[in-house]
Amino acid sequence: MTMMEIIMMMKVCDRGGGGPPLNECDVVMPVTKPVAQASRNPIFSPNASFSFFCPWHHKHLKWQAKDVFNPAALVRDHKVHLLFRAEDFDGMHAGTSRIGLARSEDGLHFPAEDTHPSPVLFPAPEEGDCCFRVDYLEDTCKDKCQRDTAAGMVKVGEGKYSMSLYDAEGGCEDPRVVQDEEGTYFMLYTSYDGHVARLSVASSNNLTTWTKHGLAFKQRIGFLSTRATPCRAD
Repeated sequence: MTMMEIIMMMKVCDRGGGGPPLNECDVVMPVTKPVAQASRNPIFSPNASFSFFCPWHHKHLKWQAKDVFNPAALVRDHKVHLLFRAEDFDGMHAGTSRIGLARSEDGLHFPAEDTHPSPVLFPAPEEGDCCFRVDYLEDTCKDKCQRDTAAGMVKVGEGKYSMSLYDAEGGCEDPRVVQDEEGTYFMLYTSYDGHVARLSVASSNNLTTWTKHGLAFKQRIGFLSTRATPCRAD
């Protein structure tokens, strides 16, 4: 499965006011039973007991103390796996976002012991990266980091590719996950540097260890205007 196939898994069409008959542009989602709001809400809440060593701030942070929201859910090994966005109270821009992983037997109860103790996707500058510093300033980083549009990442000189300029300090947000025919999971998530939100891609074979692949739209590092695509002119 190519990156573009992952991004374009759902095709959006503008059918107009009255709506023409169904055609090849329409996406039909079968509904097997009515959807009802669960009586037990919320099913997942912030938890200040979870702490991890943040490579960005060089200290331990309560990474899901402020908010948990905007999750992706999937079934694996007969359990519901919830990849959720969590925010702390420490980061700039109202808290740094990271993506965590929780598990449930029924999709309603997510015990703390089945929640991964540390985030599975988060801003992490590489050793030697210009952003690998406690007194990080974006302007300093912009002067030293070189954007590589082929990789959709940044790098310092001949060093490693890094998502540090795009992921921090706003964080990694709003995961959406699909699985290809070979069993690999692909995540589309938002990289937020505090000014611009960009769509990024990561992959995993086990949902806990993720490899970042850079920006989804590598040639467009700024805002990308999107809209529905008409099926036909009339």
